[in-house]
Amino acid sequence: MLRKPFVVALMAMFAILAINCSKKNLEAPPDAQPAQSSQAEQENAALDLPAPLLERLPGWLGFATVSESDWQDGKTRFNWSPSHPDGQVIIFEEDEPSENDWAKVPPETRLTALSTAGRVEVTFLRSSSERYGCEEGKTTMISFRAAQPLPEGPVWLLPRRAGESAAAFPIQENPVANKDQRVWSAAGASIILEKTGRYTAELRLALEGQPPRVAKKIEKDVEREREMLDEDEEVPPIALKNEDGFSIGIPEPVGAFKLSEDGPLVIVLATYSFEGIHFEPLLVGRDEIIEGPDIYVYICAY
Repeated sequence: MLRKPFVVALMAMFAILAINCSKKNLEAPPDAQPAQSSQAEQENAALDLPAPLLERLPGWLGFATVSESDWQDGKTRFNWSPSHPDGQVIIFEEDEPSENDWAKVPPETRLTALSTAGRVEVTFLRSSSERYGCEEGKTTMISFRAAQPLPEGPVWLLPRRAGESAAAFPIQENPVANKDQRVWSAAGASIILEKTGRYTAELRLALEGQPPRVAKKIEKDVEREREMLDEDEEVPPIALKNEDGFSIGIPEPVGAFKLSEDGPLVIVLATYSFEGIHFEPLLVGRDEIIEGPDIYVYICAY
C-alpha cells in the first residue's frame, strides 16, 4: 500500500544515517514521570489490558488511519499513515496477531483516544495482520473503531478512567531563514533541528522559559554510503529535509501529548530508516529528557 513515487524514492536512497544517542533508563525522577493513577491501574487489570508503553505513565501510542484511496492518490499528510478496513485508530505491533497481549483483550472494550481534535471514545476491534508498505507486505495492527475519523497522525490511547487532564497538542513548523535549521513549536516548547557539521546534526528541545537541551546527536554513516558510490563521487552532506519531504535518519516531531497535569511533555518523533519507519516518544521534563521505546515498522526492502 505504498505509493509508487515514495517506493521509488525510498529504494533510490543510498544513505543510511545512524542516530548516536545512548538510551536512558525509563526509571525517571518524579517530575519526569508521575505515577499512573491507581484507578487506571485497576482498570488495566480488570480488562486485562497490556502494560502501558511508558513506565509510570498511562496508555499506548496509536495512529489515526486514512482511507486507502486517499493514500493511493497521495492525499495524506504522512507517507507512513496506515489504512485499515474497519478501524479509525490502530496500534502497530511487532508480534503476530494471536501472540501479542492485545489479542487477550475482550472485543468491544472501550478506551479513550486523545488527538488534536480532543477526546473521543473508541472500541477495541481486533488484533490482525493488515496490508502495509510496498508489494504484498503486511504488519500486525491493533484496531479500534471511532464514531468519526480522527486527525491524521499520532493518537494516544488511554484507559477510560485515566488521564482526565491529558491533552494532545498540534505541532507547528516555524519559518526560519537558516537553511541548515528547522524549528517546530508545541505546547509552548521549541524543537530545534540544526546541522552542526557536514555530516552531523543535533535535535534540541526547550520548554517554555528554559534554554534548549540536546535530545539527540545525529551522524551520517559516511563509510556505509561511500561503499555505494563510484570512486570519484563525494558523499553528499547531511540533509535535514529533501524534496520527497523526508530524509533517512533525520527525526521529525509528529505528535505532542501531556498525559498528566504535572507530567512531562511527550514528543513523538518519526525517523525513516533504510527499510522502514521508527516512532519514538521523548519525555521532556523540567530536569531531564528521557527516550522512550523505539517502535519500528517495516515498509519496504531495498
